[in-house]
Amino acid sequence: MKDKKIKIVECSDKYSQILNIIDNIEFNIFYDMEEKKIDEIKPENVYINQNEIANTFDFSFNKTVVYNIVSKIHAAINNGINGKYLISDIYNLYTIKEFKKEFNISENDINTLFRESKYGNIYINSEKIKSLKFLDEMKGYKSKEEYLEKLTKIGNIKSSKEYMFNTSFTYFEALTEVNVLDFSFLNNFSSEYLKLFLKYLDRKSLHVGICNNNSKILDKKKLSTGIKENFALINVQGNIFSKDRNIFSKIQSSELGLPISDNLIYENLYNIYRNIVMSNNIYISYIKNEDENISEMPFLTELMFNNNLKAEKKEVTMSEKANILNQLLDKSNIRKVFNPVYLTNNDIMHKNELLNDFNKISVTKLLSLINSEIEYYLSSKIEESDIYNEDIESVEVGNITHNIMELMINKVGKNINHVKKNELLEYIKEAISNVINQKDNNILEKYKKYFYITYINDLPKTILDFFDKLKKVLIHENIVDVYSEKVVEFDVELEDRIIKVNGKTDLVVETEDKYIIIDFKTGKFKKEKMKVYANQVTIYSYMNEFKDKEKVGYISFIQTFDSLKEIDVEKAEVNKDIIKEVLNNFVTGDVFEFGKEDKYSKFKEVIKYGENENSSKS
Repeated sequence: MKDKKIKIVECSDKYSQILNIIDNIEFNIFYDMEEKKIDEIKPENVYINQNEIANTFDFSFNKTVVYNIVSKIHAAINNGINGKYLISDIYNLYTIKEFKKEFNISENDINTLFRESKYGNIYINSEKIKSLKFLDEMKGYKSKEEYLEKLTKIGNIKSSKEYMFNTSFTYFEALTEVNVLDFSFLNNFSSEYLKLFLKYLDRKSLHVGICNNNSKILDKKKLSTGIKENFALINVQGNIFSKDRNIFSKIQSSELGLPISDNLIYENLYNIYRNIVMSNNIYISYIKNEDENISEMPFLTELMFNNNLKAEKKEVTMSEKANILNQLLDKSNIRKVFNPVYLTNNDIMHKNELLNDFNKISVTKLLSLINSEIEYYLSSKIEESDIYNEDIESVEVGNITHNIMELMINKVGKNINHVKKNELLEYIKEAISNVINQKDNNILEKYKKYFYITYINDLPKTILDFFDKLKKVLIHENIVDVYSEKVVEFDVELEDRIIKVNGKTDLVVETEDKYIIIDFKTGKFKKEKMKVYANQVTIYSYMNEFKDKEKVGYISFIQTFDSLKEIDVEKAEVNKDIIKEVLNNFVTGDVFEFGKEDKYSKFKEVIKYGENENSSKS
């Protein structure tokens, strides 16, 4: 048995076993040990529909571990400054377990990243972590030939979850395609070459590699005594039952010294052993489920023990199953079924006396009210209810980012145009440290490292970018004052009451002839939301505190590099007359109006627009 190639696979269920059969399709014929009921046995062979499988099991290459590694290396090189790399980028790369194993990344290196991050450091170099020298080397590459060795090493890495895909073939196919290009158009070769390679990988898809169209699954009764090069058994779990004599005649059994009886277990085993001994390549799979007391057949246990063989364990997770099933489903006939518990245009909610004391509204709530009275009402009631938890809000990323910026602005003050980069970095570290310490009681200890790596580590770079752009806006301005988190308000006079519209501006820079109003946003820039942002800045421009000077508005996406977007207040959809009309309709109307549908609404699952009169309600 020493010279034989034996592969034994322990599968968690039928699903993973089928996928593993596909992965070992080169065996061509699989003999099924599972006992079939009489009405289930069919005389014809059970063929594997390989063309259907090839078309169905189709996945994007950008989900593979090698793509993940290349993209993380590109990010580290691209974001590096003066031989230093962002700690967050290195952490994201080093925690890919396949990369960690292949490139011998130690736990000490991971611990060093955490330690440096905890000390408030943002960048790290190869002097502190020796394993970063490979990035130093790659950053200096000027040609595709220099990249070849390391990219080849990466291309041969494969996750255990990708066992049914030929990832290496697809990877090197893309590498070959990109390497025929003329790279004279690249300015920064080391970074832009990797980016180009990723673009080629993005276009690739993975499918199960199938070698021919003759693969089939046969009942064990069709197992012959002839010599085979390849021998494959599946469903080798439970016990052997055999009710039909289809292997040897009684005369043959007698000549072989086998028992002549109706129970042919030993005859079956003899033939299985004979095929194992006579074949060179052997594949055996079984299902093991301890909860249902299902395990490999005793003869297989003995075979493994006597020959010091170990089974590979294959398991398909629920998320992987869902992904595969998503590929299999024909979605053409799927109809969306709505939750019956929601509000529609047919529902009428009376205001009654709920608005008797309504005399103030925040800018944020006013924007919601302009869009939909019912959304404004639901939002207000939820925040006033017992389920609203201020501790949760206090650790929101947006809340923390705003607190950090408030400390930064108060520290810099009117010195915006003159503060140096190294001073800003010190202010940023100090602000981050102070804010996190304030929130310390509300952040669970096990999430702190994740919070730093995911959100905090990139902030210094984006904040520096924001101040660089702000300096360009203010370069010809004489700064009179700077306000952070300034409380402001203005009055809207109605027939029976005065409504105070109040808010808190993130940043206002007052110059000799204008107010520059800047509102911070967390998350990513969305072009379709710019009208809403324009409305918000326009409302701030009406505040009593900002009179007699020109008003200029900006939006800053402080966590990205869309750091400063100018708002044209003249193109805003609101003005004082519209605000007055909206508020007047709100306080004088009898029922809450549904208004316009908003795809960014918090209440999309509660309010359904455009439902007909037959909609389900509760």
